[in-house]
Amino acid sequence: MEPNCSCKKDSSVTMILMGTQKIGLIGLNSLFEEWGSAGKAPDTLRGEEILTSIKKKNYVSTTSEQEYIKAVRSAYVAYCKRRV
Repeated sequence: MEPNCSCKKDSSVTMILMGTQKIGLIGLNSLFEEWGSAGKAPDTLRGEEILTSIKKKNYVSTTSEQEYIKAVRSAYVAYCKRRV
């Protein structure tokens, strides 16, 4: 994290379903809060935006990128539904 960064430190791990496996991602709750506060709907998030965001704190294999995009978007949909 950069010294002047105003972003939240979030080292919590959130478990989400990727296919049939549960995976843990660091900082996902803060990311969802950030997207929600910015009014970003799940269907407006580009795959590259999702990957760039989660890769800041998590390793994502190149061969699994599409699965991560799908899993994170699905988890964000569920998050948005709970907020309503």
